[in-house]
Amino acid sequence: MTLEAEDVGWRIGPASIVEGVSLRPAEGSVVGLLGPNGSGKTSLLRMLAGLRRPTSGRVCFDGVDLTELSRRELARRVALVEQDVSTDQDPTVREVIGLGRIPHRPAWSGDRAADRSMVAEAAATTDVADRLDRRYSTLSGGERQRVQIARALAQEPSVLLLDEPTNHLDVRHQLELLSLVRRTPVTVVAALHDLNLAASFCDRLLVLAEGRVVADGPPREVLTDALVEEVYGVRARVDVDDAGLYVRYLAG
Repeated sequence: MTLEAEDVGWRIGPASIVEGVSLRPAEGSVVGLLGPNGSGKTSLLRMLAGLRRPTSGRVCFDGVDLTELSRRELARRVALVEQDVSTDQDPTVREVIGLGRIPHRPAWSGDRAADRSMVAEAAATTDVADRLDRRYSTLSGGERQRVQIARALAQEPSVLLLDEPTNHLDVRHQLELLSLVRRTPVTVVAALHDLNLAASFCDRLLVLAEGRVVADGPPREVLTDALVEEVYGVRARVDVDDAGLYVRYLAG
């Protein structure tokens, strides 16, 4: 299935939060959303997920406007993992992942064999199969992120949306999580802060500043010394060699 944002915008009164953004990820690709805090990344993700209706433009799946899809139909197509997920309950990991099966269950039905199988498959994919009976509250930050991605994969979406998935993770867990994302058999759109991680794991980058697109394309074309200074206000040197691309920040 094809996700497409066509010239979307979102305003709060006279304030423009996102303006004129278009995006059509290739199926199975990983697209990184870059930009400083307040650039509109989260707002764009929530529009792509159908949680926030654009005030201009539209978001479509296979040419069908999201507003024409029911919540159940939409949840079978797109899954969103937000930065911080909390609950007043104390569910097990199995129960958290099982939430992803709700869009596929008949009304008022309990777990079916197909649901249990998908939960087990998603847990194995994200390497949390040995934690299924543990309480979600006892997990580390990295483990919780993997469980949330497992919950999203259990939805069997065509598109996975991630809002700062490496937030609060150490370097090792950042690399492990993005390697996992890279292996998932779905289209991924992820808001990221770390430019080097984005260059390493994304096929394409969309850079936002003050809600507008300032660059769009492969990492080697998008990430330049001038762009980093323009968008982030810091001096940097972008080096490219056979090993890939690396952004080095300069003092002063």
